Amino acid sequence: MNPSLSLLPLGMADREALYDMLQEMPANENDFQNPCHSMPYSAFLDWLRVCDEEAAGINLQEGYVPQSCYVLCDGERLIGLGKLRHTLSDRLKRRGGHIGYGIRPSARGCGHARVLLSLLLDEAGKRGIEQALVTVNIDNLPSLRVVLDNGGRIADTIEGKHLLHVPTALTERLRNALHTRGAQRIGFGDLRALPEAQREGFPRGIAIALAWDQAILRGIGEGPTPAYLANYNALNEQLDALDAYAETWLTRRGYRARGKTRAAVGGYDDGLTTLLPHKTVATRAGLGWIGNCALLVTPEFGAGLRLSSILTDAPLETAEPVDASRCGDCKVCQSICPGGAVSGKHWQAGMRREAFWDAEACHKAARARTERSLGGGETLCGLCVLRCPWTQQYLQNG
Repeated sequence: MNPSLSLLPLGMADREALYDMLQEMPANENDFQNPCHSMPYSAFLDWLRVCDEEAAGINLQEGYVPQSCYVLCDGERLIGLGKLRHTLSDRLKRRGGHIGYGIRPSARGCGHARVLLSLLLDEAGKRGIEQALVTVNIDNLPSLRVVLDNGGRIADTIEGKHLLHVPTALTERLRNALHTRGAQRIGFGDLRALPEAQREGFPRGIAIALAWDQAILRGIGEGPTPAYLANYNALNEQLDALDAYAETWLTRRGYRARGKTRAAVGGYDDGLTTLLPHKTVATRAGLGWIGNCALLVTPEFGAGLRLSSILTDAPLETAEPVDASRCGDCKVCQSICPGGAVSGKHWQAGMRREAFWDAEACHKAARARTERSLGGGETLCGLCVLRCPWTQQYLQNG
């Protein structure tokens, strides 16, 4: 979030600056009511008194509920108005919801609406509202995108309006926003047990996973195929986009974040080792364990996933980490590995990779397998991904 942006209770805003902003904002735009437009200043002062009473639940008109108003500020300049209803009437359940907001026309096009809604959701959470209702006209696509970006999901569409449920917890808002953009598995992990240098000083990590196309994965038994290579590249590009999106999403809300895109991942001179593997973040986030073949294995997709991660200081709710292998007595990947890279030893958190898996042997065998199937260029194999019993279960389940 731009550090100059802040949310003020209505009563703390400069009155003349607030009056000036409300004269610029339309009286009614997409059902957001601004009764102060063209109102004399003396009547505006009366309106402020009524707003104070509404926030306290005093002298409410029939059918009205307590409502708090807030102002979005960019430094000294007032740029937006937000309304937070403390409860919902039957009418508000169909039209209006918990939250309404508007940005003055001269401050639009800068992403301020996303920030204003996010800050209002924070305030709703403080009032014990776990799921806020936000209503959007079906023809108002910009506002719909703002609510979806804040983790909203369309629950119903009635009377020309989308009714969206939006979690107020930051973690669930980000999870929903990433799901909306195609992420299939998302986990949040506490990284503080790892060395500070390895996690670049960030206390938490987000793991994002996308599954391989099932039909393509079934076809690599004799070697990687052109379709497999294309799927590999497409998944990596999508993960980079999700990383960049999550980084922007968090920084807009005032947190530090670093998306670990392919370009941002640090490694060592051998070209086979990274400082903080995505799969390490995934185990800390509870998504799965490291299999005997050194790949992340999850109950839902087996080893049939591509991964990426984001580092952040955002106060996200984290999962219980997975600290030990769940491969049991399985030796499938050991028996089918063309390079003999799999020792059969089980991974545990903190275990060095070379203690149970030979990266160089895997690399050489994968390069040879790619050379035979695709004529070289990439280093792909995928046999352990395909043959893992957990992956086979994913493929059978469709």
